[in-house]
Amino acid sequence: MNNPYQRLSAQIGLALLLSACANPPASEGPLSSTHTHSNIQLEGVPGSVQTKLKTTTATVSAIDYKTREVSLKDDHGNQQTLQANPNVQHFEQVKIGDRVHADVAEETAVFLSDRHAVADDGIIQRLLQQATSGQPGMALHSSEQVTATVTAVDLAQHSVTLQYPNNLSRSVSVRPDVALDEHSVGSWVIIRVNTAMLIRVEKP
Repeated sequence: MNNPYQRLSAQIGLALLLSACANPPASEGPLSSTHTHSNIQLEGVPGSVQTKLKTTTATVSAIDYKTREVSLKDDHGNQQTLQANPNVQHFEQVKIGDRVHADVAEETAVFLSDRHAVADDGIIQRLLQQATSGQPGMALHSSEQVTATVTAVDLAQHSVTLQYPNNLSRSVSVRPDVALDEHSVGSWVIIRVNTAMLIRVEKP
């Protein structure tokens, strides 16, 4: 069950903290990143917890403390000049040669209101625990929740129709292992999105 309100933080997370400069050199391009995904669900239990993690690691190759511009180069030779958001702490401690690690995690839990969400893999908590006060970087956590109502059940297609707070309705397939009957009409489906963003700097 997908949440139409869901924001793909993996695309905007780094932009909140480090934004691309208006006129980057022509030779620059996006830094390479690794992506991992997980999907946790229990047999016969409605809902699931999906996690996406984007990790970018690069080395500081140049820095301008006045403009807060920093050039980063990854292990594949890609280079990008970014401008640090004012919320990035202790920017003055960043030096050429430092390693910058940026992690953006998004966890989407879908569950019925009368049940608890399936236990997640703990990635959000682990990221936030890595934040170190007094060091360059930033940690940010946000949570959004939407409640949808089951307004119709299609037993032949094994699907339900969900109505969201903005009155948008959408047909959603239900997993084959989850029992479905007419009594599901009126049930509340909770979609909760937790996002964690962590930028940290390590000395060589």
